[in-house]
Amino acid sequence: MAAVTASISASALISSATARADSLSSARAEAAQITAQLSQLNQAEAAADERYNQAQIALSADQSRQTAAREAERAAASAVAAKRSILQQAAVNAYVDGGQGNSISELIQSNAADVGAAESYLNSMVDTQQSAVDGFRAAEATLAQQESVLAKATKAAAAQVGQIAAIRQNLNATATQESTTLNQVKGKIAQIVAADEAAAAAAAAARAKAAYEAQQAALAAQAQAQAQAQANQGDSGGLGNYNSNLGNGLPPALNGNAQAAVNYALAQLGKPYQYGASGPDSFDCSGLTMEAWAAAGVGLPHSAAGQWDDTVRVSYAQLQPGDLVFFYQPVDHVGIYVGNGTMIDAPHTGANVEYDSIWWSGLDGFGRVT
Repeated sequence: MAAVTASISASALISSATARADSLSSARAEAAQITAQLSQLNQAEAAADERYNQAQIALSADQSRQTAAREAERAAASAVAAKRSILQQAAVNAYVDGGQGNSISELIQSNAADVGAAESYLNSMVDTQQSAVDGFRAAEATLAQQESVLAKATKAAAAQVGQIAAIRQNLNATATQESTTLNQVKGKIAQIVAADEAAAAAAAAARAKAAYEAQQAALAAQAQAQAQAQANQGDSGGLGNYNSNLGNGLPPALNGNAQAAVNYALAQLGKPYQYGASGPDSFDCSGLTMEAWAAAGVGLPHSAAGQWDDTVRVSYAQLQPGDLVFFYQPVDHVGIYVGNGTMIDAPHTGANVEYDSIWWSGLDGFGRVT
């Protein structure tokens, strides 16, 4: 009897363990799927956020052109009114002068000298009228041209407004989907998702770092070969020496502006991500780096791609606190480097301004603000 009871108990334990294993396997599969979805949504949101910021910049430019075109149209309309007044006065003068036909006829019928004076008078009157007509027509043509320019500028601005609205709608949908997906990780699979995300991030960071270091090693070897060739030719130039020992804490920046930018970023840690935001209570990626460098007195556009264009490329060996770190092609994300392979960035919906490794799979390069 005892043997039978033990056998039944063992079978129950095995069945329970099997059920738990199946449940864990199912939860892990679900967690892996959610982790992949979050990664895709994060990158999609970064791309949409960048398009939104670029559209805002384009709208500002279109609105400036629209304002300039409106002022030019008003000036052209004033010119038309002035030319119309001149033309009307010329018509009145012609009418008045035309009423003096008898006097003119008498001049024409007099001696030759008087006839010459009459012809000169008539020619002058005709020239004045023609000049008034030509001036009015030219002013009308200018007005029509300026009205066309204004219409195009207004249409372009309206199109940008529509584009921004569409992008914002897509961003809202992506953020909502991302929030919904984030809610799914609550409960029994939260720890699994967190562990899988950490493992995936570590593996991706390792791959990205290895690939980037291999690229940098190749570039360094090329530079060393060039330096050696120059040395062989009597040139004393060579590779620069860079301090790679950053210490246990965050290293100081090389200059006051860069340190001011880093200090600003440090002060924003913990504030929430919000697309299109540039503080003071929330940020998107380029909004954070823009405001960080604004604190140092340097203007940057509210666009990751725009900041890529406005910075000077540096290598990983040259990377210093305050430099910007860019991701994806085309550039959709940016963070500010603070040392030790670490940056501060505003990652995505549901996250806060935080420390992140620079070794993302989408690492594109580094830029120095000058």
